Amino acid sequence: METQQARFDVIGFENPEFGKLLQVALVHQGASIASLQVAPLSAPMTGDHLMQATVIATLPADCSLREVEHAIEEISDDLYVTAQAA
Repeated sequence: METQQARFDVIGFENPEFGKLLQVALVHQGASIASLQVAPLSAPMTGDHLMQATVIATLPADCSLREVEHAIEEISDDLYVTAQAA
């Protein structure tokens, strides 16, 4: 079975379950996670506490990046997600 590798950058409000929720969303899309890094981030203008995650994942060939972005965005209304083929 062919696969594709992708990188997802995700920013959202602080949530202790942030990394776990990302993993669940990706696995439900058939992804295999190679790397997941989560770090705190402070919003530049407001100082709000945010979380930033970078995920490298292998996706099934029939799964589009947009489908996976959408699945991640469904975790919370406050997420900003970008995806790119790696």
